[in-house]
Amino acid sequence: MWTVILCDAQGRELRRQPLGEAPLVVGRGKDRGLVLDSPAVSRQHARLRAQGSEVVVEDLGSANGTLLNGRRIERAATLREGDELRIADFLLRLQRDAAPQPQRIQVPEQPPAPAAAEPPAGGWSSASELLLEQVKSIRSFRDESRSGDDRLAHFEQEWDKVVASMRELQQQLRDHPRVPQFGISRNQREITVKLADPAAKRGHAYLILSPEHPEGKYRDQLTVWLREFGEPDLNYDQPAEAMRHFVQRIASRLA
Repeated sequence: MWTVILCDAQGRELRRQPLGEAPLVVGRGKDRGLVLDSPAVSRQHARLRAQGSEVVVEDLGSANGTLLNGRRIERAATLREGDELRIADFLLRLQRDAAPQPQRIQVPEQPPAPAAAEPPAGGWSSASELLLEQVKSIRSFRDESRSGDDRLAHFEQEWDKVVASMRELQQQLRDHPRVPQFGISRNQREITVKLADPAAKRGHAYLILSPEHPEGKYRDQLTVWLREFGEPDLNYDQPAEAMRHFVQRIASRLA
């Protein structure tokens, strides 16, 4: 999967936009997939689409043109990682995303007793030495168990903050005409938003944010899943990062 990195003229990063199987239209129009707010940008300026291991860019008849590595493109051109696309005062760069590797933890319900320390080969240990070795082994095991418990507790605390923040946004968008549905499940494990989107196949986009995979997969992974119907599932180790991308997708439909 590819990510489009949008920067200003000085190269400062402004935002990131995932590029999935569906083409990404760039333009000034508020219903574009990537909106560039500048009078120098045409309403429908350019289109990016993933094609195997490459990305193809097309200028859609814009007034001011699209530059690839400093040269104006007249027809479809191939983009590779590291190439620079300039549209008016904006720079677009591509980044190929590695397959996500969510953190995995195991929290045993009843941790087994630590194995007894083995005496040194060919030697003999006194009772005092054996006691010290056993105490050290038990403490090490407890520290590992507490570390896993602490990570789980921290993750749940961060998710609770996400839910509280999304409740505030839910109230803010309660009467918005382009948000017909904004729900938080009773157990607070799933946040769903339905948005009016004329560019979508059925006229709306449907988003889900949850610390549990929407299909019940990957139960042993400590991660937050972001699903948009018709797009690849994404997951994030940090709940706050997942919320940022979730809100970013909402904003792209309301801008």
